[in-house]
Amino acid sequence: MDIAVFMDNLGTPAQRKSWTSRSFRKPLLRLGFFDVHSTPTRGWHEYLQTFQALDVRLRDHQKAALEAWVQEYRGDLGVALTDVVGMDAFLADFDLYFAKLFDGLRHDSGDPVWWGEKALAHYAKLRIDAHTKRLVFSDSLNITKALELYRHFADRTQLGFGIGTSLSNDMGLRTLHIVMKLTQANGQPVAKLSDSPGKTMCDDQTFLAYLRQVFGISAPQVAGPAADKQGSEAPWTSTPHP
Repeated sequence: MDIAVFMDNLGTPAQRKSWTSRSFRKPLLRLGFFDVHSTPTRGWHEYLQTFQALDVRLRDHQKAALEAWVQEYRGDLGVALTDVVGMDAFLADFDLYFAKLFDGLRHDSGDPVWWGEKALAHYAKLRIDAHTKRLVFSDSLNITKALELYRHFADRTQLGFGIGTSLSNDMGLRTLHIVMKLTQANGQPVAKLSDSPGKTMCDDQTFLAYLRQVFGISAPQVAGPAADKQGSEAPWTSTPHP
């Protein structure tokens, strides 16, 4: 069931009238009460970051990680995360071979419309029908944002939405936005170079500069010495596609 159908068929009128507790919604979804299929997320950030410290060239760490995933899961768990060194650097490694093998891509930073359009353009360049692939959006989503993205992309590809915080913490309390990423592996520094500058994570600025150099990524123009290490959410808007 896609999200638009889900929203239009959220139980019976009598059920909707009886749901006075907001906190009642999440357990129902978790139990599959509405026949909404859930897909668990994987530690893709940490997985890809680990390959930065393994015995492969830093420039090849994404390709090595994708290949190892394919060999291990043999077609299962086939949605790849793109934002460990940014979308452009990821797509440079996500060639025809990987694009055919993986079921789709997952967005977790940067403007989601910009990201989605880049993904669709990449599939088109590789002569892959995007209707056979899935784009999964999971960056600070709520129902309203998910519906906007659904309306923008639904006629061009399959879609998935990871809505966590706004479903599990919808009592009006301020969310903490706590995340955990790797800073070292095998005693060596690793980094996450996000498409949202405030979500980049690295404890070693020398390694971070080297990683940017290897992948040809310019440092963001953000004020403050710790700007790269502070989590922040990038605003985005959806506009109709041509």
